Amino acid sequence: MCKLIAEMTARLKLVNFEICLNTDFLSAPLSIKFDSQIINLKKGKTFLSLTVSSIDQRIDIEFSGYVPDDKKQKITVAIYYENTKIDTVSLARFQMRDNLYVDNQLLKDYNEICFNGTLTLQFFRSWFECNLLAGCYLNDKRLDYLNWRTSYQDNSIDRNRVNVLKKYNTICIGASLTHGTSQLSPINTWPGQLQKMLNIDVGNFGVPGADHFTVMHNTEYTINNFNVERIIVLLPISFILPKRVSFLGSYVSFFWSLDTEKLYSPFKLLVKMWIKKNILKENYIKKFLSNKLKKIEDMCADRNIELCLIHQNVESRDDFNYNSTRIKNFVFPTWVKNQNLEDGHPDETVHLNFTKLLVDNL
Repeated sequence: MCKLIAEMTARLKLVNFEICLNTDFLSAPLSIKFDSQIINLKKGKTFLSLTVSSIDQRIDIEFSGYVPDDKKQKITVAIYYENTKIDTVSLARFQMRDNLYVDNQLLKDYNEICFNGTLTLQFFRSWFECNLLAGCYLNDKRLDYLNWRTSYQDNSIDRNRVNVLKKYNTICIGASLTHGTSQLSPINTWPGQLQKMLNIDVGNFGVPGADHFTVMHNTEYTINNFNVERIIVLLPISFILPKRVSFLGSYVSFFWSLDTEKLYSPFKLLVKMWIKKNILKENYIKKFLSNKLKKIEDMCADRNIELCLIHQNVESRDDFNYNSTRIKNFVFPTWVKNQNLEDGHPDETVHLNFTKLLVDNL
């Protein structure tokens, strides 16, 4: 087993792709220069091996042989991972060179090559997060905020606004019952309704799929990076710690709710082993989390930040029993079937009930 883990860890330092060049022409053949080699292309698909060792690696491929008389000349470039085609356009830009009768321009998001020139494939962090890591963030520092990636653009930590504020009255931290899902607009989540009801600046720092450690980790990050008067933490039901793994010179943290089918294959076995290990060490993990919560309580006391801890349900509260005076004596409301969104999460009426509970008890 140790040998297997060592082999998997070694694979995480490199990622092996294939570049597919789907070539067509009438009579004038085409060629490329790749990795210092000239390759004459035949009609149809040609596959080239590509090894990537960093998240910002750059690959240049020179294309030649295009002539104005051959109207069918075209090479479509695609990247494959384990026989599956993945997004290539977002990586690609093409600098036209030595073409007759046209302006030699720089073409962005361009992978259907119809000119002489150089194709650059420029890898970037969020491309790996979206295409190989099932949306998990790559972080350079251990204390960075833990979050999901849903697009190539940066997600705001605060779902209530595009740009975070320097100062908040209240910041709300939790999992999907805090963040809300795509079927619930930010203003209808309980942090959004709390902001409207009290007319104060409230941050929604929820992270779907988060566990107790992730919520506490992000609470510590919030304390260290924002000027805030009050932090409300809605503790989720999962105690399984995220798995932190080195990948291409950075670190990725996997949550228990991860969809492993969308994950880079060497990680799949690691994730399964890690979940099993967490379940076997439940008592140790709960002690570890209790110590982490004590540290957060001390940080809030030192900085005069009001800390409110609320469990998602009664069973979770009784199971964890953190023995903290910051834990409120109420939980997130239960809801009935007609209050379900299509994804199974509660609708805005349930969030409103919770908001009223908070206002009555703050």
